Amino acid sequence: MLHVLKEDNVGVITITHDMEFVADNFQRIVAMAHKNIIADGTKEEIFWNEAVLEDSKICKPVIGELSELLGLSRKTLYLDEIVEEIKKHC
Repeated sequence: MLHVLKEDNVGVITITHDMEFVADNFQRIVAMAHKNIIADGTKEEIFWNEAVLEDSKICKPVIGELSELLGLSRKTLYLDEIVEEIKKHC
């Protein structure tokens, strides 16, 4: 349904703690904590900002956590990107 709405240029607001869903479907993220907006930016800006993640009590998507744990030079949120980064190190 989101793809149809996007094709029709319809804006969608979603409130969720499912960061995999967020990373896969949205370009802009508004993070909230303590009844206030604490950050508004791209998924990369939000998911690589440790202070925002901690304050809002959200976690990076699994691929982001994995790229960080592997110490990859390029932080990524997508499976195909992490595969490419791993190939560079082989």
